[in-house]
Amino acid sequence: MFSISASLSFNPPFSRPFLRFMIFAGIIVSFILGHAQTADGILRGVVKDRETTKVLPNATVKLSNGREASTLIEGAFRVESLPFGRYTLTVTAGGYQPFELADVLISSHKEAVVEIALTPTLFEVEEVTLLPDRPRATPQNQTAS
Repeated sequence: MFSISASLSFNPPFSRPFLRFMIFAGIIVSFILGHAQTADGILRGVVKDRETTKVLPNATVKLSNGREASTLIEGAFRVESLPFGRYTLTVTAGGYQPFELADVLISSHKEAVVEIALTPTLFEVEEVTLLPDRPRATPQNQTAS
């Protein structure tokens, strides 16, 4: 009869602190790569007057997630780093009726483009009577002039 004896021993080629470091580094790298894969989208657009089609600077564009932007002198706006999803936009400008646009889809790695036309607000004014200038009263003393 033959007898074979073998002893099994495991000697890791790396020390424990090195292995801990490698695990920690792997977790950090996977977090960074995972975050990079969930890139956010962009919303851009222009706001115009519905009747004249002129651009409207200084209009306010508010998104349903609380973010907002103002249009520039050329009527354009841009909101970056928006998570994937559907948003409602509310656009306001002085002298115009507020406008709401629902279900604007923001996709990852893509740019959503909108063109918004605001309707001017009509104000009803009561009749105004203009009177000619009246001569100024003459001051009673020199310090009043």
